This record gives sequence, structure tokens and C-alpha cells, in this order.
Amino acid sequence: KPSKNILVICNPYAGSKYSRQVYNTKIKPMLDRAQYNISYTEINEQCSVDDILNDLKSDLNSLYGLIIIGGDGSVIQIINALLQYFAKENQTRLDIENDLPILPCPICIIPTGTTNIICHSIHGNIDHCTPIFHLLFNQQMKIDMSAVFDANYKFVTANFSAGGGYPANALKYFTRYSSYSPKKILQKSFLKAASNKNLK
Repeated sequence: KPSKNILVICNPYAGSKYSRQVYNTKIKPMLDRAQYNISYTEINEQCSVDDILNDLKSDLNSLYGLIIIGGDGSVIQIINALLQYFAKENQTRLDIENDLPILPCPICIIPTGTTNIICHSIHGNIDHCTPIFHLLFNQQMKIDMSAVFDANYKFVTANFSAGGGYPANALKYFTRYSSYSPKKILQKSFLKAASNKNLK
């Protein structure tokens, strides 16, 4: 019998800060009607994604699905934490010699961010209910995912073919700081991207 356990990770500060409202008015009623067991949690300054995953531990392998409510930055942040968690669990390393760990359950992205490029590239829209219907009816799609490494071959971030969010905004500043060292280019580009009022 398939698992009925669903983990919801919500970023209440994504985009226009209405993620919690989207969950309470749209997502939760649909999951309740379908009689799923919901574990709801929010990421904030006191509770990181790493904290959430470490608290769940073995329960991650018994999930029917993971729902991420947030923008592209939230998706990348959670995917990175999942990859690092399962690399540690599988006793492998996140490096250019090894494939990325396989995630054990489907991931459903509810777009509430500023750009929502990842969700739009998957579903062709940024509607809040479409991803949930795909999850509930078990309509899965495999998505290409790559990894970005620094000059020392250390893992930096996962990347989708439609990279978006905060890291994508930082990329456009790389050429501006090309005269600096690789480390300084990263620092200055991400600081510049962070100054964007829409991403604060």
C-alpha cells in the first residue's frame, strides 16, 4: 500500500510573503480531502532545512511526496540540503566523480516566489493547484539536474536546466567582476544580487 505521508516545507517569506495563505486556503484542503498525513514545517532563521531533515531522518524514505512552497531560491536551497543529506546517508561525496544522489520521493513545487522559473518550465504555468493535481494523481516527470562546482571542485549548488532565483540573478554579475579572483567574483556577485529589493 502506497505511503500517505507528505512533508510540506514552506518559506513564508518568499516573494510577496503569502506562502502560508496559499497553503492554508488551497493546498491543505486538497490534501485533507484526499486523506493524506501532512507534516507541515516552515524554514526561517531559527529552523533551517538541515534542521528539518535531521529531525525526520529515516521518515524521509517513507514519504509519498515532498511539497515545497516558495520560489526558485527556496527550491534550490531545499534540493541542495536534500542532496547533502542523502550523500551523507549513502556515504558518498558530492564531487565531479560521483552522480548526484537519487531523491527517494516526488517533489511538488508550489510557486510563491518572485520569478518561479523552475515551476513554469515544468508545468507551463505558475498556478498553485496544478502541481498538487500532478502529485495526487501520481503524474511524475523526471527532470534533468546538474551540479555546479567551484575552482577547487567543491560542490556549490544543484542546478536545473531552467536555473532561477537568487543564484541566477547572481550569475549576471560575474562578468562585471571578472578581473577579480574566482572567490571574489562569487562574493561580489552574490552580494550585488542580494541588494536587489525583490530578493531581500
